[in-house]
Amino acid sequence: MSYVALYRKWRPQTFTDVVGQKQVSETLMRAIREDKVAHAYLFSGPRGTGKTSVAKIFARAINCEKGPTDHPCNECTSCKQILNGQSMDVLEIDAASNRGIDEIRSLRESVKFLPVEGRKKIFIIDEAHMLTNEAWNALLKTIEEPPPHIMFIFATTEVDKLPVTILSRCQRYTFRRITADDIAEHLLHVAAESQIQLTPEAAQLIAIHADGGLRDALSILDQCSGMATDQITSETVESMIGLVGKEWIMTFLDYLRQGDGASVLVACKKALSEGRDSKQIIEALIQHVRALVIEKVLPTAEELALYAPFKEKFSAQASVFSVEDLNYYVKELQQILNDAKRVDNPRIVIEMGLLGICARVQVSEDDVMERLAAVESRLDSADSQWSVRLAQLESQPTVTVAAPIQGMNTATSAGVSTTATVGTVPPGSAPSPVHVTPGMVPPPGTKPPKRSVRPTKSSSVATAVGPAVSEAHKGGATKSKGPISSVEDKSVVFGQRIVNPKTYGKIKSDMLNYASSRSWNLVSGFYKNAELIYVDEERVVFLFSQAPLVAIAGHSDRLYEVEQSMDQALGYSVRVQLFSKVDPEAKQYWQAAKDVAMGVASQSTPPKAPVTPASDRPSPSIQSVGPSKTESVSVKPISKPVSEAVVDDFGTGAMEIPPPPIDEFDSVEPVVDDFGATAVSPANHSPVNSDVASELGEKKKTLTATNLQSLPKWDPNHCRPEELENPLLIGALAHAAAEGNDIYVEIVPDDEEES
Repeated sequence: MSYVALYRKWRPQTFTDVVGQKQVSETLMRAIREDKVAHAYLFSGPRGTGKTSVAKIFARAINCEKGPTDHPCNECTSCKQILNGQSMDVLEIDAASNRGIDEIRSLRESVKFLPVEGRKKIFIIDEAHMLTNEAWNALLKTIEEPPPHIMFIFATTEVDKLPVTILSRCQRYTFRRITADDIAEHLLHVAAESQIQLTPEAAQLIAIHADGGLRDALSILDQCSGMATDQITSETVESMIGLVGKEWIMTFLDYLRQGDGASVLVACKKALSEGRDSKQIIEALIQHVRALVIEKVLPTAEELALYAPFKEKFSAQASVFSVEDLNYYVKELQQILNDAKRVDNPRIVIEMGLLGICARVQVSEDDVMERLAAVESRLDSADSQWSVRLAQLESQPTVTVAAPIQGMNTATSAGVSTTATVGTVPPGSAPSPVHVTPGMVPPPGTKPPKRSVRPTKSSSVATAVGPAVSEAHKGGATKSKGPISSVEDKSVVFGQRIVNPKTYGKIKSDMLNYASSRSWNLVSGFYKNAELIYVDEERVVFLFSQAPLVAIAGHSDRLYEVEQSMDQALGYSVRVQLFSKVDPEAKQYWQAAKDVAMGVASQSTPPKAPVTPASDRPSPSIQSVGPSKTESVSVKPISKPVSEAVVDDFGTGAMEIPPPPIDEFDSVEPVVDDFGATAVSPANHSPVNSDVASELGEKKKTLTATNLQSLPKWDPNHCRPEELENPLLIGALAHAAAEGNDIYVEIVPDDEEES
C-alpha cells in the first residue's frame, strides 16, 4: 500500500473532528438538526483551515443513509462513495481548471437531473474566486432559483474577488486561523497516534510557523518525521525549515546593538553556510524585534511562547532596548529587505546595510566622555578669559579733564559739566571738569542745558566729585516707559565696538520693516529718507537733510518706536541721536564710521575724531559715573569746519552745509487742487495755457500762498482719528513731510465734496 501524507490521513471525518472552527461546525450541525439547510453556502478563510473538509462532511451529513444527521456514519454506501470521491451525487469541481463559461454551461445541464442515490445533488466548487465574470453571470440565475434537489457549496481564500450578486445569494461562513495552541495539541495527538516522537517545544515551533494553517503544520511534521532518526526537537524543526534559531538571533541583535561589525559578518557567513537565506536572516531579525516590542507591551502574548526556553535572556534583552530603538531597527531592517529584493545579489546589500547600522552605534562611551571633557575645558577657558577682561574693565581708572579753551562759550554761573570720550570734546563745551571713560554713554534721564543759556568769554576750572556723580547716575538709570533717547542730546560719545558701515543698509532696512509691521507709519515714513551714519554697541545716529525734520522725528513717541525697532534689528537696546547736515557733531560720527570702513580705525576701539565746535550752541550737560581718582588733561578743539566736498572710497562725500532754503512763496505761486496736486508757475511769467487756467478756475479751488498760510499745518504728533485709521494716508503724509514739504490741512464738508 502506498504511503498517505499525514494531512490526508488525518483529514476530519465528522464535525467534531474539525479543529479550531467551532463557530462553523456547530452552526451547520444545528441547521441539519432543525432542517434549515440552505441551497447555497460560501466558505471563506485562509488556506489549510478546513473549508473543503467541512464541505465534504456537510455533503455526507445530508446524503447519509441514516440522515440527514449531524453525525454521518461514514459506513453506509453513500458515505463511503463520497469519501472515495465516487459518488454521482456529490461533484467536486476545481474552479481554477474549470473556470470558463463552457464548463458552467455543462454544469447547468447536469442541474436538471435528479440525484442518483442521495437526497440532494451537491456541487462543491473549490477556489471559486478563479471563475470568470462570464461564468458567474451564467451561474447567477441557477444559484438564485435552483431546483429543490440542488445545493451549492463554494470555497475560496479571496472572497473579495467574488461578485456582490453571488455573495448576496449565499450563506457565508468565515473560517478563522487556527490558534497555535490548538495546532500544537493536535500535532501531539497525531504524533502519538503515528508513533512519532515529538517534543512539545518542537510542536509549538511548528504551530507558530504554520501561521494558522493545520494542513501546513501536518506537512511540516510529516517532513520532520522523515528527517529525524529518533526524537523531533526544535533544533530539528529549525534545521529542516531553514529557520534562524532564537538564541542565534538574540546574539546577532546584540552584535548590532554593540556596533560589532566583524561579529556580524562572521555570524552572517555561518548562517549562510548552514543553508539559511540572507533575506531570511533579515526577516527573522524583524520578527525578533517585533517580539521584543510585544514583550514590552503584552508579555503574555501567544507569539512569545517560542522564547520560553530563553525567557530570562529574552526579557533582559527587551529591557535594554527602548521603544524608539526598536522602531529604528524595524525601519532600517525593512528598508534593507526591500533593497535586497530588487538586486540579483542580495547578500552584498544586506551586509552593507547591517554594517551601516553598526556604524551608527560605534561611538563608545569613552569617546563621548572625552568629547564632553573637551567641551567643558573650552567653556572654562572662555569663562576665565571673560573674567580677566571684566576685571580689566572694572580696574580702568576714570580721568577728570579740566581744559581751558580760549574763545569758547561758557555756561552760566551755576556751571555746566560735560562728558566726552578720550580725545574728543563736544562742540561748544565750557571749561568745566570732564569725567572721561572710553565708550561711556550718558546715563538715561540726563538732559542737556537749554538753548537760552548765554555764553560768556571767561573760563573756569571746576572739580567733579565722584560720589555726587554716582548718585546722579543712579537716579538717571531708573527705567521708565518712555524713550531713553532725547532729541536735545547732541553729545559725541564713541563706543568700544563700532559696527562696520557696510551693514548699515541692512540694519536700516530691518528697522523700517519692523516699524511697518507694527503700523508705525510715521517712523517708516520719516526715517526712510534719513541716513544711518553711525552704529555701535550703545547708540545709533541718524542724519536728516533739514533741521525741522529732526524736530518732527525726535518726538518722544517716535524715538520710543525707533528704539524698539532698532532693538529688533540689532538684538540689543541702543540710544538714538538725530542730527541735521548743518550739525558739526554729525561729521564726527560720520568720520568715525568712515575710518572703520576704510580700516583706519579698529572696530574694537573707539576712533579719536577731531571735534568741530559750534559757537552758537552751549555745551550739553551729561553726567558720567567713575571713580573719585581724577587726572587733568588739556584738550584743544578744532575751530575751522570742513566746507569742501571730497568724495572718498566710503561712498559719501565730505558733508557740506547746504544753502538756506528758499521760501517758495517769494518766487512762485502754488495752485493746489482738491486731490492734493500742486501746479507751480513763476510769478513773473504768464500762465502756460489759458484754457487750463480757466478750467481750474471753474472746477478747482485755487489757493494763494496767503490762503495757505491761513490754514493749520499738519502735525504728525497730533493726527486726527480718520488719519490714524488710514495707514496708506498717514504713510503718504509722513513721507511727504520727511521730504521737507509743508502740509496744510483743510476740512471739506461732505456735501461740498459730493457737489
